[in-house]
Amino acid sequence: MARELVETFDELLKGNRQELEALYNRPSDGSKGAVSAGESDSDTPPHEHGNIKQFDKGELTEMGAADWLDRHYPGEWRYDVRDRRKEGNELVVLCRFELPSYGIRRTQFGMAEIERADTVSPNTEREAEETAYRQAINDALQGCIRML
Repeated sequence: MARELVETFDELLKGNRQELEALYNRPSDGSKGAVSAGESDSDTPPHEHGNIKQFDKGELTEMGAADWLDRHYPGEWRYDVRDRRKEGNELVVLCRFELPSYGIRRTQFGMAEIERADTVSPNTEREAEETAYRQAINDALQGCIRML
């Protein structure tokens, strides 16, 4: 019995790993295509990349990730949401962040809880999901910033 459970768990884990790899490598709207983890899809040739600037990442607790990036890398960064899923009362996104002039690309998951309103209407539910979507993107971008 225990051996069957272990085998079932291993199969589930393998399937999840394959699904994650497929999501990571799937081209999205506006993307040029999938790029392996070691390559850069930046338009700037690798020998022309600048050195990354170092800033206080502690400010992330006081401001949103987009505001932090606009302050420290104005007009130099971009992101796209590769996947968006609703899991129970949480919204999960897979976000790819880029600083093309530095040859940097990071991908990170972000999560946010969908707040339930006291009134049940399609508008309040949609607004709650959109708020959670923005918060999940912020969470993912903060994770990418911490990896700089």
